[in-house]
Amino acid sequence: MSAAEFLADVLHPKDAEEFERAVSLTLQTGTRFFFQGRIKRTDGSTGWVEFTGQLERRADGSPWRMLGTVLDITQRKHDEETLRQHRARFDMVAEASQVGFWFCDLPFDKLIWDNRVKEHFWLPPEAEVTIDTFYERLHPDDRERTRQSIADSNANDTPYNIEYRTVAPDGREKWIRAIGKTFYDESGQPKRFDGMTLDITERRQIEERERQMTAEALAATAKFRAVFDETPVFAGIMTVDGTVVDANRLCLDACGYIAEEVVGRQFGDTPWWRGSKDVQDKIRAATKQAASGTPYRADLPYHWADGTERLVDLALHPIRDHRGEIIFLHPTGIDITDLKHAEKNYRTLVETLDAEVQARTRELELRNVEVVRQSELLRELSRRLMQAQDDERRHVARELHDSA
Repeated sequence: MSAAEFLADVLHPKDAEEFERAVSLTLQTGTRFFFQGRIKRTDGSTGWVEFTGQLERRADGSPWRMLGTVLDITQRKHDEETLRQHRARFDMVAEASQVGFWFCDLPFDKLIWDNRVKEHFWLPPEAEVTIDTFYERLHPDDRERTRQSIADSNANDTPYNIEYRTVAPDGREKWIRAIGKTFYDESGQPKRFDGMTLDITERRQIEERERQMTAEALAATAKFRAVFDETPVFAGIMTVDGTVVDANRLCLDACGYIAEEVVGRQFGDTPWWRGSKDVQDKIRAATKQAASGTPYRADLPYHWADGTERLVDLALHPIRDHRGEIIFLHPTGIDITDLKHAEKNYRTLVETLDAEVQARTRELELRNVEVVRQSELLRELSRRLMQAQDDERRHVARELHDSA
């Protein structure tokens, strides 16, 4: 078969130009002929072949013939394409997951890191990496435990899974998770230490914020519980539909109830209001009013566990979140039974004192009238006495005048 027939009938058209270049190079330089390309098979399928050959020349130096071999490399090309596709998929997944890969022959000397791992260690893509570089970029507080983890994996075939900090020359830090494995030869000697790294800085920052938020929430809860339980008034927390979710110690202990008797029940159905349907209806109406955003307050009778009826100054307020939405209701109460008794006794005392004052006033008024009457009598007697004295003086004067 001539070269022209080969090009026209066998070689794939897309590879014809490359074939001609390979032939031309061999003819011009005498170098070994090498070509890989596709061919058209008789069944219509496409195969891959590899040509290798050596140019032979005549005595005058002109090209004579090409001797060589042809190898069917279809399966190899198929395997290479499959590997290329898998590699492309792997690279895509690695890029999406931000994972870096490292490979180390043992004992440690030069480390092979991809660009992602170098980025995790604040290194440029062209940087050469050694084991010293690795430890230099680790945070001082993380170096020894990382060294020990690597040694344990190499010596005991244990998984290498650690989180450490890497430090940039300007002091910036990243949190990195490294996962690796030691590979051994037939004699059991460690030969390779390969693995991957993942930047978990954002996750650690989130965890730290969550930890701080949890600590703050626990502190706030502790403060709330301290105030809630130690406050000198009855207090509770309800859902907007009126279900009791918490009650402080005072409103339980003072009344003789336990939490199980009130928590989880509708506020209007709790034993504080037993025996009075009218009061229960008022509680249900108050719950709806507070749930709509309007506080409620009233003096209502309630009962202790021993059946004693008392009086409470009840208030019911809505609790809103940062968006202004009502999320809970907050009932509070002050036992005003003794206060009401004191007010009643005070009113009775005031009424008694008022009656006594009025009686004393009337008595004083009567005495004043008598004093006025006695004063008038005294003035009349004084007038008469002075009149009698005057008459007597005149009489004595006349007597003296007549006698003289």
